[in-house]
Amino acid sequence: MWWALAAVVVLAGLDLLGAYLAKEFSMRPRAAVFAAGLVTFAVLFVVYVKSLSVSDLWVVTFGWVVLIEVGVIVLERFHFGTTISPRKMALACILVVVQVAMMLPDSLFERSYPADEAADPAAIAATTSP
Repeated sequence: MWWALAAVVVLAGLDLLGAYLAKEFSMRPRAAVFAAGLVTFAVLFVVYVKSLSVSDLWVVTFGWVVLIEVGVIVLERFHFGTTISPRKMALACILVVVQVAMMLPDSLFERSYPADEAADPAAIAATTSP
């Protein structure tokens, strides 16, 4: 669990750095900024591949997306001075809340079954009977 959380944070950080470098390159094209962006996204790809060995694809990807959405909004607002209307901020907050809610388990006490067990009622009955 902790490795997955660390992977999500590192992925979001690398993606945010890459987004920053892309914005900088679009405003002031320099070869060094372009090269740094390439290296950043190459490292991001390697971290993403490695993170899939410690957690599920959807958990890592969804967590990464939620963090990068928040990071890009903060970067645009405070570093680049973009004005974001209160309506758009409210909608962004609602989206993030819904996305986080989708990552939470349905019930903390609910047992999950592998796909082959879920299809076999006898296996489920055997694990729940006293």
